[in-house]
Amino acid sequence: MTLEDQIDVARGDLIVTPDDLPTVASEVDVTLCWTGTAPLRPGARYALKHTTRNVGAFVTDVLARRDIDTLEEVAGGSALVTNDIARVCVRTTSPFAFDTYRTNRAMGSFILMDEVTNETAAGALIGG
Repeated sequence: MTLEDQIDVARGDLIVTPDDLPTVASEVDVTLCWTGTAPLRPGARYALKHTTRNVGAFVTDVLARRDIDTLEEVAGGSALVTNDIARVCVRTTSPFAFDTYRTNRAMGSFILMDEVTNETAAGALIGG
């Protein structure tokens, strides 16, 4: 691809049409499945991998959990263990561009990686 104007484009940057702009934010509520062997540590730093972009991230709040037996949402809490599904608030160290999972599966999902062990800690759906 050749751009008409010289623009500094780097890995993780997006080219979009003006009528289909993604949301750009540094805080997002998501549904995630905790896959890490270590429990979720609210406030601990994780690496958020979204498309080709990597940013630092923190789970700031567990908003609600999904009861696996009844599929009902129950009040949050802070401890998530392997296979727990929850709605959480994630804050990133820099803004990133995203869509909802319903709109665009690739742009509406990401994974969290444990920065110490490099283990995949969670898979997340934005607006899912």
